[in-house]
Order: sequence, then structure tokens, then C-alpha cells
Amino acid sequence: MTRKLLVALMVLVLGGGGIYLMVRDGDSSETKDETIEAQPVVQLDPFVESEHEQLIEGETSKTKRYVNTAYYFTFEYPADMKISSFGEGEESNVILIEDPATDKVNRSFQIFMNPFDEDIAVMTPARLRRDIPNLVIDNPQEVVLGDGTRALIALSNDPTLGRTREVWIISDGILYQITAREEADPWIAEVMKSWKFL
Repeated sequence: MTRKLLVALMVLVLGGGGIYLMVRDGDSSETKDETIEAQPVVQLDPFVESEHEQLIEGETSKTKRYVNTAYYFTFEYPADMKISSFGEGEESNVILIEDPATDKVNRSFQIFMNPFDEDIAVMTPARLRRDIPNLVIDNPQEVVLGDGTRALIALSNDPTLGRTREVWIISDGILYQITAREEADPWIAEVMKSWKFL
């Protein structure tokens, strides 16, 4: 993947995600509806979201398990959250997990998935800075997810969202970038503990 392409994709994701989350946090429900209708919606079928009455392994009445069989990963999330997905370009996809009851972006996060053709097992701050020199990367740490997959986590700044928690995962030729506001850090950590590749 060329440096320019990766930079363009990261800028597109951060900017588009920030604008989408900002619009979702606005006051006008009419504007929200128009914005949502204007988004190209592409379901990442098939995915399985279990029912409360039929709990699957590891799921409680307070959590649901998201299973994505297109990208072969799964995670638990709070049962009161809503999941939606849409395409972002020809090969990229976004999953948005949000709290419909409060309509606050403090309890939402997005997962951006994009093809990644470099032969590295885990993203590094140096690799990110090579493509995006101005990207703020504070307190970067390599962590291990629930299934043993290594990931890079860090804090960053987004012009629209403010301080954000960023998680970068590379698996089977796909780069996953998870973005949430810093305030969501405690529960996003719980979500990431349950993340597994199938």
C-alpha cells in the first residue's frame, strides 16, 4: 500500500467518522435523519446478533455478542447499544456502535476496516508516523486481545471529537482502526477484552 493511499484513507476515516459522530450528537433530529439517509448503507452481511432470550457463550443479559462472518471477528458489547454498518469507498467498511437511548457520542465507537498489504503483525507508532507525521500518538502501548491477537492502543486528538482512544489491529490482510472518545475508555477496554478473530 502506498504511503499516500494510507495517509488519504486515515484522513478520510478520521474526518468522516468525526463528522458523522458530530452530526449524530447535534440537536436537530431533522438534520440527523437527512444525514443518515444520505449515507450509503452497505450491510456487512452476514452478521449475527443474538437475542436476549437466547444467550450465546460468554453473553449475559447485559451484553450481546456481535459476530461478523464477512471479516471473521466477534466481540461483546453492552446490550443497550445499536450497531450499524456502511461502506466507505470500494474496499473499506465502517461499523458504528452507539447508544440510541442517550444519543451521545461519549458511549459510541467506530470500527474502520481497510485492506492492508504490508507484512507486519502489529501496528507501531513509527509505522503510523511514517504515513501520517502530524498524527498525535500519546501513550502508545502494545496490548493482547482476548484471543491473543496483538494490537496497538494510544490516545490521540481529533479536531471534531477531541481526545480519542485509538486501537489498531492487523489480521489477515485487514487493518482495523477502532476510535472512541477518551471518556469511553473504561467500557471500550471491556469490549476489546472480548474481541476474537474466528
